[in-house]
Amino acid sequence: SKATVSVLNWGAMRGAQHDPCAAAPRLGTAAAASAVTFAGCAWALQRCGMWLGVGCGSVAGALAAPVSIGATAAAAGHAARRATGETAAEKRTYEMAPQDAVVGAAAFAAAARGRMGRVWASDLSRMGANAHRRYSLPARGSGYATAAQRRLLQEWLDRQGCHHCGTIPRGGRVVADHIPPNKVAYGSSAAAAANRRPSIQRRLLNALRGLSAQRFFPQCQQCSSLQSAAVRAGAVRLVAHSVGVHHAAVAGAALGVATCAPGGG
Repeated sequence: SKATVSVLNWGAMRGAQHDPCAAAPRLGTAAAASAVTFAGCAWALQRCGMWLGVGCGSVAGALAAPVSIGATAAAAGHAARRATGETAAEKRTYEMAPQDAVVGAAAFAAAARGRMGRVWASDLSRMGANAHRRYSLPARGSGYATAAQRRLLQEWLDRQGCHHCGTIPRGGRVVADHIPPNKVAYGSSAAAAANRRPSIQRRLLNALRGLSAQRFFPQCQQCSSLQSAAVRAGAVRLVAHSVGVHHAAVAGAALGVATCAPGGG
């Protein structure tokens, strides 16, 4: 009967999960479907965030990231099961959505090293989505970086890319980017020029405003020009990047494999 055939097919599929050779193609299919879905949704999230003015490092971005990434992970898990035929066989996709959301969000957080806000576009007045503290240097006031600091920042730009857009410019000269920008940290360009070395009062004021101590990050020339115009106008300027999409692809692949594990599908 049809019921008997369905039961036999279900048993064969579940048995294949325990056979590494038989499971390999299925694992690959699930991982690919989940990775593509997760990455595509992450790209869409970033574009929606740019339209709404939600950027990496903002309070709104920090609050919205876990929920948005969890929903994206649930969609990726659904795609993985549909690609391997499990949706029709077990009809448990929606039951597994909460688990997929948790597993996918955790995988993204691990890939992003805890900064889930990297799914959003970079805010040019804040540390970028591609920024890593270990690839930055302390800025001694609003003055320019020294020659030795610029050499190190140039090396990081050539290796890691701009901390805002992630681009590795071929032959491009690095900009030692103050984060937070001087006008944000000191209130005005004139005040920044007058405070080449941060005073104790300024440090206390910035701490009360929630501003961290200034650091130099490697930045490309294009983002530097956009940042200068935005800071002068007091406007929020967001720039797109592929960092969050890459993290989403990695997380999606891990989630796809997890859906094929015993109890995961």
